Amino acid sequence: MKRLLLSFSVIILLSGINTRAYSDSVSSATISSNALNCTDCIDWKISGMCFFLKCGPFGCSIKTSVRVSHNIPDLVASAYTNRSAWTETANWNPIQNSSSLSRYNREGKGDTQLDFKQADIIGNPALLVFDQASHGGYFCPSNTQPLQPYYLSELDPAWSNPSVERLYPQSWIGIPAIRSNQNLGILGGQWAQVYPRTGWGAHPTDVVNGAVAAHRAAHIVSRKNQPHVYVLADGGCGPGVKCWPPGELETNENNGRSGYLFQMVSPKEDNTANALGGDAGSWINGRYSADEQYVWNIWRRYSCCQRRGSFLYAITYDD
Repeated sequence: MKRLLLSFSVIILLSGINTRAYSDSVSSATISSNALNCTDCIDWKISGMCFFLKCGPFGCSIKTSVRVSHNIPDLVASAYTNRSAWTETANWNPIQNSSSLSRYNREGKGDTQLDFKQADIIGNPALLVFDQASHGGYFCPSNTQPLQPYYLSELDPAWSNPSVERLYPQSWIGIPAIRSNQNLGILGGQWAQVYPRTGWGAHPTDVVNGAVAAHRAAHIVSRKNQPHVYVLADGGCGPGVKCWPPGELETNENNGRSGYLFQMVSPKEDNTANALGGDAGSWINGRYSADEQYVWNIWRRYSCCQRRGSFLYAITYDD
């Protein structure tokens, strides 16, 4: 499946298809620039010390290196009704009759008031710069690849058909959910439940439905063995470092300062990143897209130390 998605992306890049310009369209350069300029999003800190056993012809010794923790903009999440706002990847999701599902729910029998969003999860082009910083020993390498498609909703039958997802108990009990008040837990109201992880949403605000779709798609690619067509966003951190890569996406993580953080790129350019959730009434200000197109950088938390032998243990004092 990974080869299939890679081949598909290369074909689209070479095709040079011209498309209608949308008011909220963004380029790879804009996405990268927003990530690089978000210094608050990185949240770099020294978080401990690692100990290694180094052996040679004349015996063994204990070596140490500093453990650092920070966020990396691993992924770009796009959610939209007709077409992705990311211009270079707008044709990667081969949507057929793209607006038919949403039109059915606006004009079809019973007027269900449901909304349907397509979603993409693609490796962030900013990683071309961030991965260069990892060579200095005080910055972790990403375990994702720039411009690698990890999820294209039109290739996944389960995105529009919730039948399989309804087998999960979470679909029936409504937990986990993206909460309106993170501090009150299940009593705090919600934007939407995470399961079933499909493109269908029922929130009265379009941008909230887009955010829920982006969260669900990221939730899928962060987990192994899901009943969806996707590529797991976990390629390992590579040689030269002892790395603690990000785990699975959870909801409302640590009030938005660890785990998976979403930085909106379009239609509003955020200068910080947080977990999705909170007071929707204030959050939606300036975020509505007339073209129903939304793009986020997804930042994920890493910890690592420069490898100096066989890893023994680490002391962690601030993560």
